[in-house]
Amino acid sequence: MFCNNSKALQELIRINVESSRLLRQSEKYVCDDELARGLRGTAGQREENALVLQSFVGCGNASHGRLAADGRLTPGCSSELPYSELHANPRLVLRELLRAEQQIRNCYLRALRDTRGSHVVATLQFQYEQVIKAGDRMRYLAEEVPVSTH
Repeated sequence: MFCNNSKALQELIRINVESSRLLRQSEKYVCDDELARGLRGTAGQREENALVLQSFVGCGNASHGRLAADGRLTPGCSSELPYSELHANPRLVLRELLRAEQQIRNCYLRALRDTRGSHVVATLQFQYEQVIKAGDRMRYLAEEVPVSTH
């Protein structure tokens, strides 16, 4: 295991964990099966990204939530959706997800810049490309599918 206490990597771990939680919470607000499957798949991908990045950071006590050995979130994640607002207007779910996607893209770009020339760049580039594809797909589905009103 490589010991790297890079703040950029720690931030990526945190944002991947929070993104996964946000995606899993959002599932219950969409009524389209394809979108719900996409949210679940992207959530799992983000959990896997966090686990991979943890292997690079390994030695520090990062302030992000941890993942269990099976890849599931453990307590310590702070991301929560504003449920009262979402019940009043479920379309806010997709708007919030798209805003979060832009944040995670920006975080990856900063990390790629901050770690230029290091051995972690190939991993970050691969994950960044996954993030872009997931965000583009989410944006497309958000325009094409209805949102539940429960």
